[in-house]
Amino acid sequence: MSKASREFWRCNSSPREGVTFEKVGPFIYKSFEPERGLKKIGDPQGHHWCVGDCPRFSNALSLCPRGQFAEDCNKFAHNCPGYLKFCESFDSTIRICNSPGGSQRKYEYVEGYNGKFLGKKGSCARVTNYASHLYGFHECQICLCTCENPDKNLDIYVNLREVVSDVYQNKVIVGIRLKKIDGIFYLQIQEAVLLPSGTVDPKTKSWARINTYKRTDGNVREGVDYFRLSWDHSSVELDDIVLNGDSVVTGVKFTFAQGLLRLEVRGHRFDYKQGKLKIPNYSWHRNIKSTSNLSQLGLTYLDLPSDHSNNPIHSYPGQYVTLRTSSLEHDVGQSIIPFVDIDPVELRQPAPLSGIGLFHKSYKNGAAGYLTLKILNYDYEPYVKIVV
Repeated sequence: MSKASREFWRCNSSPREGVTFEKVGPFIYKSFEPERGLKKIGDPQGHHWCVGDCPRFSNALSLCPRGQFAEDCNKFAHNCPGYLKFCESFDSTIRICNSPGGSQRKYEYVEGYNGKFLGKKGSCARVTNYASHLYGFHECQICLCTCENPDKNLDIYVNLREVVSDVYQNKVIVGIRLKKIDGIFYLQIQEAVLLPSGTVDPKTKSWARINTYKRTDGNVREGVDYFRLSWDHSSVELDDIVLNGDSVVTGVKFTFAQGLLRLEVRGHRFDYKQGKLKIPNYSWHRNIKSTSNLSQLGLTYLDLPSDHSNNPIHSYPGQYVTLRTSSLEHDVGQSIIPFVDIDPVELRQPAPLSGIGLFHKSYKNGAAGYLTLKILNYDYEPYVKIVV
């Protein structure tokens, strides 16, 4: 038993079970911009002429939304309303299929004169064309940049409030899942009554009600009640929080510490023989390593994970992943990856837990994968006696 794994996570779901994932709103996305309409942050001269060098705009603004350079800007259906990062030259001539109104996407596909093709080609009702041109002695290029989206109405928020079982009814956590409600990702727990000898009453198993709120409520504060994903704050810890053998899981929450969004788990001490929680004896546990002490999980494959059905475990404890834009080739960089797995993680025969973890699972030959929860059931090995 000491060598057996106590980890459980949800494998691939049947299509009949409906949608099993959610997407994070595109707080960053790829954007095509005219070189003449860009301004480097901190440039006191305010120079806006073309020099045929998009990469110089590693931190810039688009002046197009501010009504400048209409001759160049008006030929683009979309321009970045926020900050631009890491621009590169794309092509001298492009044909853009713009996404329909109301979509969070900007582009469906893009064709370049040099044969480049991004996205999935299909019928298109909103097409724009743009060609580079000379401004003085230099070519005004078409730049492909990463736009930091300032829209606050995206699905980019994570609940920071603690989620706990009803310990006064002797209930412990036996399952967990993620749910997105009004743009906020919440942890939801499944709880059941703890019984003697580390068992639980399956008849009492139920999903606890989610205590939702709106960000505009008067008593709700950013950084206290919820966390907002952004360019600077988009890394997630991939690790397990495991309690000592004298405790079981009675609470869980997300926290932002040392530059990482990470899990925190509450453990209550209990009497194993009687199956009773020791109400005053609890503590919260989290990892304290910063990004410099963890290894980064690089997303080698950037295809949308929903295009791939097989998603085995990919990461291991002690890593972190940074959310980023999806594949240029297949999605024009319009989505945030990884996606978020919302399948419930529970045992057929419920049992108390000694830990909860977060990991990344992905199809290794293409997809960008999912952020996925897992549970660790209680370690019964110290209580097993061998009778000869």
